Amino acid sequence: MNKKTKVTDYITSFLVAQGVTHVFEVIGGMTTHLVDSIYRDGKIRIISTHHEQAAVFAAEAMARISGVPGIAMATSGPGATNLLTGIGSCYFDSSPAIFFTGQVNRDEQKGNKPTRQLGFQETDIVRMAAPITKAAWCIQKPEEIPDLLINAFDLAVSGRPGPVLIDIPMDVQRATIEVQEPSKVSLNISEDVDKETIEDLIKSLHEAKRPLVLVGNGVRLSQSTDLFRQFIAEVKTPVVNSLMAVDSLPYKDVFRVGMIGTYGNRWANVALGRADLLLVLGSRLDIRQTGSDVDSFKSDRIIYHVDCDLAELNNRVKGCRTINANLNVFLSTILPMSKKYTFPYREEWISEIKEYKTKERLDPIEKWFNTQTDEIKSALKDEITTYGDVQYKLFIDGKTDFMTEEEKKKKEDDKKKIIEPKKSKPEDELLNVANINAKPDGGDKEDSDKETELASLKDIYSVEEGFNVIGKILDKK
Repeated sequence: MNKKTKVTDYITSFLVAQGVTHVFEVIGGMTTHLVDSIYRDGKIRIISTHHEQAAVFAAEAMARISGVPGIAMATSGPGATNLLTGIGSCYFDSSPAIFFTGQVNRDEQKGNKPTRQLGFQETDIVRMAAPITKAAWCIQKPEEIPDLLINAFDLAVSGRPGPVLIDIPMDVQRATIEVQEPSKVSLNISEDVDKETIEDLIKSLHEAKRPLVLVGNGVRLSQSTDLFRQFIAEVKTPVVNSLMAVDSLPYKDVFRVGMIGTYGNRWANVALGRADLLLVLGSRLDIRQTGSDVDSFKSDRIIYHVDCDLAELNNRVKGCRTINANLNVFLSTILPMSKKYTFPYREEWISEIKEYKTKERLDPIEKWFNTQTDEIKSALKDEITTYGDVQYKLFIDGKTDFMTEEEKKKKEDDKKKIIEPKKSKPEDELLNVANINAKPDGGDKEDSDKETELASLKDIYSVEEGFNVIGKILDKK
């Protein structure tokens, strides 16, 4: 049964029907009707941010976590353009989102006039956003709203997910339309999958000596994390991940290897190069993963590539055996089919990867340290440490010492020689060095010799003591 309702009230009811729980926005004159309708309804929480870019990134985060398109709103002109960076993020990282922007009244729009702007803050955000959205529309008739909302939500989550922008003039927002109560949109996800290729994939995976799975953002986007973990447990195959799939397996999972790519783990990249069969799930094999020499990356091994975006298959890396499918559909199909086989635990291959990992984790800071200049080595010899997997350069006092016992003894002896004459008034000596450095000509030879001698003071004092000395100098000043 149809009923008359204000356009923004209908939009609110529609969002509630889709399971939207939060809307992120910065209030502006052209979105007051939208914000007011959502507030009055009370079922969706409005989060007002300090900047539209914060609103769009918050909406993207909600989409990634929940799978429901994130919602952000902004007023016309600068409010709308402030959304663009976040919209681009949603587009390139395949995050489903709907963005509502307010627009000036239809009779205030410049249309085809040569003027740059007619209405207050009038900006053609649709044309600006078009290259980084799956669709961008400016509504000209209130009656278009119901169908456009359905299309927007379907488009945002179907195929390769992404953002949609809807620009709504203020007079359209406050108009009245006669519509039915909105219901949840039925998503058009294709159930088609190439079972013949999947069967070949399972056989190849079973026969491979060094198989590897590369998992990308597609697993999370398709809400398939649990299915993916069941599949890996079934086929007993090591897994490397892209940056966007860092949580695809638990950190301590026996089959988790690490992150690949320019900023990934070296052992994961080595494993990627050593694999004789590679199964790519929802990752686009970009240049930061493969390097520029794609022929070497592919070599003569078999690569199976599964992705919902046909354009990404055999794009950069050619000669892959491809499956164009939603990963949820693919994993739901391959999991029962793989149970027909008994997959071995490849002890030799997994041990080889563990050996790479152990070798690369061994004294990572020492490896970094050895690449530094002699001056830095001298200053930091016993003041560096490491933390976890990441090679942090932490300069602290006496935590890790890479010197041999003989070097340590020599250092102690050197300290004793210098301490007697110099330790009584170190602040005076350091002040002298500061004065030398302040001279335009750099000081005479005697000053230079003294500077060289005083430079050895860093071997006497810890970092904390050094700061104390500097503090005393500043107090004297």
